[in-house]
Amino acid sequence: MRSKVLTALLKSLNYQVLQLEGGYKAYRAYIRKQLEKFNKIEHAIKKIKNKYLIESKKSIETRQFVLEMESFYADLLRDKITTALIQGYDFITFVEWNQKTKKLNNPANKQSANDSVHKKFLRDRVFITRLSKTIDFLRNGFRSLEKGLS
Repeated sequence: MRSKVLTALLKSLNYQVLQLEGGYKAYRAYIRKQLEKFNKIEHAIKKIKNKYLIESKKSIETRQFVLEMESFYADLLRDKITTALIQGYDFITFVEWNQKTKKLNNPANKQSANDSVHKKFLRDRVFITRLSKTIDFLRNGFRSLEKGLS
């Protein structure tokens, strides 16, 4: 009964309610699949951080880091649901990243290639750190959901 009331309330507020056939098993499977996606993202983040952002590294290959982050973004954006979950939790991080990207890509802001790469490096270094925290929070939340359905 409670879930029907909650569903009606969410619909009245124009929220989309996830409806899966198969009851709790279907929800658990969905949650497990989403947890796997979060784990994959976190693994990719750690790989990039370990490769480029370790404090002990004296020289960071900024251009390669930026290229790898562009590839990472492209992969992330292919999964619309996961991207929406991440944005829903940490919307401001995406807004800030987008604003910085627009400034960098604005033809009126002419800058050298090295300057552009350096600014993208600074933008991406902040973004990846914040994204890692977001993924950690979402994984913990989904794990709690999974346990609640067990």
